[in-house]
Amino acid sequence: METLHPSLLTRVRKSEYYHVAHDIALFQWFRTNIVDFARVAKDKKQNWGFFLPLSQKWVPYEDGIHKYGLTPMYPIHQDSIENRGYAHLQIPKNVDILYPFIDYLYQIWGIENIGIREQREAVYVTVKEGEKPFFNILWFHLRT
Repeated sequence: METLHPSLLTRVRKSEYYHVAHDIALFQWFRTNIVDFARVAKDKKQNWGFFLPLSQKWVPYEDGIHKYGLTPMYPIHQDSIENRGYAHLQIPKNVDILYPFIDYLYQIWGIENIGIREQREAVYVTVKEGEKPFFNILWFHLRT
């Protein structure tokens, strides 16, 4: 019998998807009166900032906060739950549910209970095994 162990390639480190000093998470939704949708993103040099989908441009973190006045749409922290294992998901970047699903994970599970890694054509997600309430994120998006 062979035991499976996570490899270095599958283990997601928090620094891959969470910036401690800025308290932001990869793909987190931000907005302002000027910009309805902005997602936390990294550029090719791994600098943190925001992708503005309507103008199709990336702006550094400082510009997003000070020039555009971006603010987060939801908190990203929850209590850490006991680690009883993980569910592993790989979601193609071109599916419509990707961002609402990530918004759900950040709001309900928190960065303490998930891991996110951006890949070329997909997003790799790990979620601690457990139970959380389900809220209709579509309702959340329409309400805000």
